[in-house]
Amino acid sequence: WDQRGYCNQYKSKEEVIIKPTVTIIEQVPEVEEIPEINIDNIHAEMLAKLAWGEARGCTKTEQAAVMWCVLNRVDSDSKDFKDTVAAVITQPNQFYYNGTFPLNEDLLELAYDVLTRWHMEKITGEVDSGRVLPKEYCYFHGDGKHNHFRDAYRFENANIWDWSWGS
Repeated sequence: WDQRGYCNQYKSKEEVIIKPTVTIIEQVPEVEEIPEINIDNIHAEMLAKLAWGEARGCTKTEQAAVMWCVLNRVDSDSKDFKDTVAAVITQPNQFYYNGTFPLNEDLLELAYDVLTRWHMEKITGEVDSGRVLPKEYCYFHGDGKHNHFRDAYRFENANIWDWSWGS
């Protein structure tokens, strides 16, 4: 602008084009409310004690897989399995579980984590919840060092889990 109030690019005030200032305000997308998940303490303790009985000394991933195996049975449509965590764990001749087993804090924390992820799958349809064992794997056997998970009761008809998913 010069001393007369003219823009140096233009010859007169009439030629000056005034461009209004526009402020763009980004709209914040609505965030879907995360549902509250209530974990049954009794089920968490039972899973922790079961992992102590079945997978004590195994890796954390294998301990979690034992818990997922129970949850897979709960979710299964098979008439061979019960439909609650407690009923599956205490079903006769299925798992090495005793309510008097010690309650290990690390296993209890793992049980809460697994149960939270399981509920997220159910409530929100979460696909990548952090599951370490596919849903169809409802059976396993141990060799004293590791548990080997399978998708059928009989070995000759079963696929053995290959641990291809991350921990």
